[in-house]
Amino acid sequence: MSSRLEAIVDGLFSVLVTYGQVPVIRTPKGGAAESIGEKLDKKIRDNLRDHRSSLFNDHSSSSGFRYFESTIVGVFSTTIT
Repeated sequence: MSSRLEAIVDGLFSVLVTYGQVPVIRTPKGGAAESIGEKLDKKIRDNLRDHRSSLFNDHSSSSGFRYFESTIVGVFSTTIT
């Protein structure tokens, strides 16, 4: 199960990096969706920590502050039998 979650997180992260977007992540409490949201959030934060090697586009304003467009990612889980 853990490897499946990691694969989903890696895939979502790749899409976000491709679009150069840092999203607001929303998930329901409990279950796989929350785990994916937490892991994705950690992966994004770890990547943004060092702005020199960040995979996201640098959107700096003239004042030097970074800003990002407000993209929302909703992660939902369903029961698969």
